[in-house]
Amino acid sequence: MFSRRTFSTALGSLVLAGAARPLVAQDVEVSPLPPGPGSAETHLRVFLEGREVGTWEIALNRDEDALRVDTLIDIVRTRFAGLPVDSYTLETRETWSGGLLRALKSTARGSGERREVRAGMQDGSLHLEGPGYEGQVPANTGTSSLFSRDMLERATWIDTDSGQLLSISSDLGRRVKIGGTEFDEYLVSSETEAKLFYTDDGRFGGAVMKLMGASARILPGQVSAIDPSLG
Repeated sequence: MFSRRTFSTALGSLVLAGAARPLVAQDVEVSPLPPGPGSAETHLRVFLEGREVGTWEIALNRDEDALRVDTLIDIVRTRFAGLPVDSYTLETRETWSGGLLRALKSTARGSGERREVRAGMQDGSLHLEGPGYEGQVPANTGTSSLFSRDMLERATWIDTDSGQLLSISSDLGRRVKIGGTEFDEYLVSSETEAKLFYTDDGRFGGAVMKLMGASARILPGQVSAIDPSLG
């Protein structure tokens, strides 16, 4: 599900993290989904080799016609004199309507590089522009932003870090408990693999993977109370 370069690098290049110690996190706040429109945020914590190195924020805004998703991943692995010298950020905004991606804009920064990916409707079709691909993409394409379990039903994803098109497969694994809350574990693969965790109603709650060459855990602090379904 993830390119060697980065899986949305939402997390950098990643591979399946080994069987792992029990997941540990503070108590997780998972509120019931309210009916209708609204907005809410998911706050995730990024740990690398047991050390907290960043955050993963997802803001969902739903109105009667569309779902807007803003994602910010901010990782600082190393600092020198208080300044980040080994860091990565990915800012993404997506608009979904009628179960389909209508627009995407993302900017990735890290290792002295800056990459931009754009997607939007042209002549009734979804058109993508990025370092990894330029051209028309299938209407039912997903993205590597992970915010909704519905994404696992899409065979093709746009890597929001590079614009590369990824072929995805997934399998339901076991039930896991994180911070006192149970999640479904999914084993998701493309060129590499990862474990992703979702609530019963499809909200993203964390992951286990390799990040920047080391074992990484994405653990929840608060999970958005907005319905993430794509329609």
